[in-house]
Amino acid sequence: MDPNQNDEYLDADENEDDLLDERNIVRVIDLPDEGIIDSDEQDMEMGGEEEEGAEGGDQTPVEDMAAVVFRAHTEKPHPAEEPPEVYAVHVDPTHSGRVVTGGRDDAAYVWNITTGQVIFECTGHKNSVSCVGFSHDGLYVASADLDGLIRVWHCEKKELAWSFDCGSDIMWLQWHHSAHVLLVGTSDGDMWMWKIPGGECKTFQSHGTQSLCGKVLPDGKTACVGYADGVVKLWDLKENKAQFTWRHFTPAAVSGGREEDEDEEEEKAAILSIDCSPDNSLVISGCADATAKIFNSVSGMLVSSWNCAVNRDQDNAVEAVGFSPVAAYAATGTNSGAVEVWDLPKSSVRHTLQHPIVSFIES
Repeated sequence: MDPNQNDEYLDADENEDDLLDERNIVRVIDLPDEGIIDSDEQDMEMGGEEEEGAEGGDQTPVEDMAAVVFRAHTEKPHPAEEPPEVYAVHVDPTHSGRVVTGGRDDAAYVWNITTGQVIFECTGHKNSVSCVGFSHDGLYVASADLDGLIRVWHCEKKELAWSFDCGSDIMWLQWHHSAHVLLVGTSDGDMWMWKIPGGECKTFQSHGTQSLCGKVLPDGKTACVGYADGVVKLWDLKENKAQFTWRHFTPAAVSGGREEDEDEEEEKAAILSIDCSPDNSLVISGCADATAKIFNSVSGMLVSSWNCAVNRDQDNAVEAVGFSPVAAYAATGTNSGAVEVWDLPKSSVRHTLQHPIVSFIES
């Protein structure tokens, strides 16, 4: 572990109890120190019963127990070969009763999470809406589609405040956490940043590959971006330059130069997820090659490299990563359904949770 890191943040055992408020505890569940939490035990904990007749014994039928079902994305006419799908969802950080969703129906909706009623529709898109998000204060909501069109709406006035066409697919979208500043990454690899609603713009140029994920750091001055070739960059938002460039994935030598081998290497390289620690000192990236790596955002040094391939015979691409907001833990989630909780000081797995394969029962 790099000596420049914040000792208070890394000392989980000493600070964890101080950071917990007993008034916020709903229920305490004892977890084992090591190993996989048995899914049957979790079913008993939650009062569930094992369903019989699941195919091969690997699927557990799950009843849809949702309090509200929002169906607006399914109501527009659509080809049979293109069933309606929801691609993005975000809850207003200042108004928990308001949510925005975007989908394959070329639409985004702001709706009431309690009643399921549409508040207003974010119109004007001609392709699937892949990214949505509220600003930090809930004043604006943004929607972006696969054609590169971004539209920002004033939530109270329910009217369009700003619009821009990037000309390439939008891969990710994020608002600044304390300003009306919007950032997006595109399929041509560029990161764009605008002040809303004025539209003042900065472009952070690509090195020739897709920008797949991004995150503004807590200091508000830098952003980390993950690319399709396994590169992670830490950008200075004011100076418009990369402070650090890290290579998460290093391509192996491809014997014979076969095109299919090169394509496989490219698929493994993609940075699929990214996050930063609350104290601004660490960046974690998740890769399609089943690894997660932690970098020090102050010194630029590699801190840890983790193998997340819990289920060896499955796709273990690391699609989700995140730091605990109160303790020295990080979590990784893979396509195989495994979630691992990592102890940062020890750089070791503290808990592994395996999501069962499920089939849903219509209620």
